[in-house]
Amino acid sequence: AVKHEELYKLVEPYLDIDPKATFLDDRDTRRGTIKEGKVRCKYYIAGGSCRYMFEQTGNAVIEELDGALAKASDISGIFMGNVCSSSQAALDRLIVIFVYEEWQHKTISWMPVSRYAARILAMKVQVSVLKQLMSENCMRHSAMKGLAFEILFFKGLIEGLTLTYRNDEKQPEYWEPCSVFSFAELPSMQTLARGRTCLQPFCEFQEGYDCVIVDKENKQIQFVQVTIAAKHSFKLSFFLKALEALGVPTKSGWKVRIICVTVREMLSSFQIGPVKDKGALEKYGWKRGEERENAEKACFRLVGSVRDEG
Repeated sequence: AVKHEELYKLVEPYLDIDPKATFLDDRDTRRGTIKEGKVRCKYYIAGGSCRYMFEQTGNAVIEELDGALAKASDISGIFMGNVCSSSQAALDRLIVIFVYEEWQHKTISWMPVSRYAARILAMKVQVSVLKQLMSENCMRHSAMKGLAFEILFFKGLIEGLTLTYRNDEKQPEYWEPCSVFSFAELPSMQTLARGRTCLQPFCEFQEGYDCVIVDKENKQIQFVQVTIAAKHSFKLSFFLKALEALGVPTKSGWKVRIICVTVREMLSSFQIGPVKDKGALEKYGWKRGEERENAEKACFRLVGSVRDEG
């Protein structure tokens, strides 16, 4: 659709962008990638359904999915494929089936129709279900496992959690419960409450971090990236743009932290990729050339849990 203009014009009416999805910035327009942006945004909602993707508008898809999501009861079954031909129609709209062929062996796998549906479902389930979804034999789709881990972390932010760092010299750190708010555009720091506030991008295509925690009382900014990948990219311009949007003053005692949170089993081997935009955070106290060393790696444990999550 993106590469062939005639086909793109046929499906463009159904690639309506949600106004809240602001990941399309000036760079996208200049590079001529606004088409890709429209497809990415629609795919986040429609996922593996061609009918949702190219035959219905985004608002129509959201309305249909929201109706099905409201009726969904066996949420773990949707993730794990524990459904049958007699399932309710509401469930059918939330599930896609993938067929894997390996060495002439065909395997059928179920998963939520899209990341939009998966995120809402994951927020509704209990912590125990999220942990089950992350087990090796539960879901073979790594993106869904990553989403389950991310939602588990945000539930921990709301209820309180403890971070354990890879640096043995750094003591475990307890994070008190804090509110989590979604944003389309980062608000000015002056409008936030005095305590700790977690800001989560409304659109998943925000790069660099999954949330930014503003602690006005202790004058600290914490960028958090939650991942189950073995390696994560490190582009400093994303953090600089956020700090400037928040209005964080320079040379005024504010501390900026960047924390990569991964699963316990991967903490010792987790890597941060080469630094891009070196020196971009110098005015916030980060020395050029030492950015990778300053980035923190951690796993987390929920309040009341006896072991680290993941």
